[in-house]
Amino acid sequence: MLSKRTPSDYFSEIRTKHGGSEADELLRSHLLPEGVNSPLLKDDFEKFLDWREQTLKDVICRRTQGND
Repeated sequence: MLSKRTPSDYFSEIRTKHGGSEADELLRSHLLPEGVNSPLLKDDFEKFLDWREQTLKDVICRRTQGND
């Protein structure tokens, strides 16, 4: 179902089907960029990778801060 579709195509479909707020909550729960400016909606893989790397680093830092 997804193999020949671009991320912008299927993520736009999810936003249309479930509404923007619900779609954003779903993406946020999986640590994926949300909102209409998401690199997933623009098929910008490099920007997505940069975003994902920074987000994962931030989550790791928050979770391990002060746990020496």
